[in-house]
Order: sequence, then structure tokens, then C-alpha cells
Amino acid sequence: NPKLTYKKSLTQFLCDSATINRRTNIVEAFGNIHINDNDSIHTYAQYLRYVGNERMAYLKKNVRLTDKKGTLYTDDLDYNMRTGIATYKNGGRIVNEKTILTSRDGVYYADTKDVYFKNNVHLKDPDRNIHTDSLLYNLKTNIATFIAKTQIIGKDGSVTNTNAGTYNLTTGEAIFTDGASFSDSTHSASAKIMAFDKKSNTLQMQGNVKFVDSVNRLIVLSGEAFADLT
Repeated sequence: NPKLTYKKSLTQFLCDSATINRRTNIVEAFGNIHINDNDSIHTYAQYLRYVGNERMAYLKKNVRLTDKKGTLYTDDLDYNMRTGIATYKNGGRIVNEKTILTSRDGVYYADTKDVYFKNNVHLKDPDRNIHTDSLLYNLKTNIATFIAKTQIIGKDGSVTNTNAGTYNLTTGEAIFTDGASFSDSTHSASAKIMAFDKKSNTLQMQGNVKFVDSVNRLIVLSGEAFADLT
């Protein structure tokens, strides 16, 4: 079939076939759909129902939304092109260079490059695996923000549990602000607040600190502590 093209303001729709209701301003499209939204966001799917008056695109089957920072994959996506907000509720994943995030539900904000993941969230990159129920992630800064009970498993086998905090996945700098515990092959620690620096491999703790060094048979109980984990 010849490729069909439909333009609406700065948005261009391409597909294999389509029906257009001029009275209701609704487009239903089939096959190899490509939405070019102002040359900044490109969305692909096999089925589209577009409600022009609301600028809402309902996409199904092999859906892919990509911008300059990452790509969202799902089979069922609602994309509000007026607000730049895309939502999936039946499973999806976002790939940002070497970082892969999956969840059952997700909301993508095109303007800020923020993504809110919810239900069975898994973040994986070469250095760590993160499991949680809710997570905020920014595609531009590569910073993950924890808002629920979270477990971080490092490539080195270390395990961190926390309830809140931020983690810069590029620099390896993290701060956990609502109670955290940490363990590796030779150390274990717990505190109300923890800050970790991957480059220097240091751990800073504050509030009800307990630090155990099993190699040196050392136990520290204090209000504040600083540890070199090398």
C-alpha cells in the first residue's frame, strides 16, 4: 500500500492506511505508523487512534517512542501530544544508553525527560541492579530518585536497602535519606542517612550509625561516621 501522510500543525503522521473523520477530527490508522512531533519526538506503532480536538494519540502493538535521550518500548501507549505526557499501563521499558528500566506502569514527561515508573520496577545497567515498586528517573541527568522501599545490588555483590534518596548512575554518587543499610563481603552498616561515592569508595553515615568491619573485627556505634571501603 502507498504511504499515507496526514499533517496537523507541526505534527506529521505517516501510515499504510487510514480513515479520517473530518467532522469529529478523529484519525484511525493502520500499519507502520510514524508520528513526527516537531522533529523532536518520533513515535512508531502498528495501530493509532488520534483524537485531534484533544491531541490524544492512542497507540497499540510494537509501540516505540524515541527522543534524543532514550527510547520507550511498549504495546499500549496513550500519548497526550498537547502536554507531552505519555502513559503505559500494561508493561514497558525505557532504554537510555546502557541503562534499561522496566515496569508495569509508567509515565513519561517529554518536556523534562522525567519518567515515573510504578509496579515491579527494575533498573539495570553494567554496574548495578535496582528493584523497587516506585521510581523517578531523569533521562537527561541519569539520576534515579527513590520514593519507596528499594534494593540496590552492585556488580561487586554489595547490597543496599533504602526507602528514599537519589543515585547519580553516571558518577556513582548516592544519598539515602530515610534509613538505609549497606553490606559487602567485609562490611555492613546502617544509619538514618547514608552518602556513597563510588569513585573514592567511601561511605558517610549519620544518625544511629552501626558499622561493622569483619576483617578487622571492628564495630562502631556513633551518631556520625566515615568509612573507606577499599
